[in-house]
Amino acid sequence: MADLVKNGPLCRSTIYNMIRDGRLVARKVGRSTVVMAEDWKAMLEGAPVARIGTRQIEASS
Repeated sequence: MADLVKNGPLCRSTIYNMIRDGRLVARKVGRSTVVMAEDWKAMLEGAPVARIGTRQIEASS
């Protein structure tokens, strides 16, 4: 978890919320919560693709 928070764009509480909501798989090893690299990658691959800088133009009647 510490590595995800340190190296990733998401904060600790967001990651725990994703685990709670079932969007991210985590495992317990002793008292530590561990997210496997494959599970992190699967979550990212399932995330919606960002459409930055595009506008939806509505047709006028």
